[in-house]
Amino acid sequence: MSAAYRKIVIPAVAFAALLAVFDYAPVSYLVNNAHAETGIGKDVFKVVVSVFGANKEIGDILALVTVNENSKAKLFDLHSMSPVAINTNSTQNENVVEFVATFPKVAVNTGDVYRSCVITPNTMHQYCEEGSNSPAKRPEFVDISLDKVKKSDAEKKIKLKDAS
Repeated sequence: MSAAYRKIVIPAVAFAALLAVFDYAPVSYLVNNAHAETGIGKDVFKVVVSVFGANKEIGDILALVTVNENSKAKLFDLHSMSPVAINTNSTQNENVVEFVATFPKVAVNTGDVYRSCVITPNTMHQYCEEGSNSPAKRPEFVDISLDKVKKSDAEKKIKLKDAS
């Protein structure tokens, strides 16, 4: 390599590397930290669970949300709830119950996985959905239908019928 080549190429490469470091660092800092929910003040992680097909014949239902080893649960006694508390959605002709799980003082980062479940204690059926925290500064929304039959439940019923 010639001396002139070293005087031009080495400083140019060093400047490009330095520029890349300073250009990338602030962007990655903003992307990774701007959307994390700190759990402080109004920046609280929330999951809104809508349970479709809830009715008095099902009995009680337990709604449960878990994120980062923290859980929130609520038991709904559908027998004692007034018809106003069970919202009737006229377009789908289903009963809907909503549960809002809030996690104050829990830091939830973008991409962290949360799990929402509804359990019917009378039948011990478990209906679950998993999701991940989106980068948007809004609650996460989960819809769970009690009318759907999970494939594993249907297979168990078939196996039980075949065994008897």
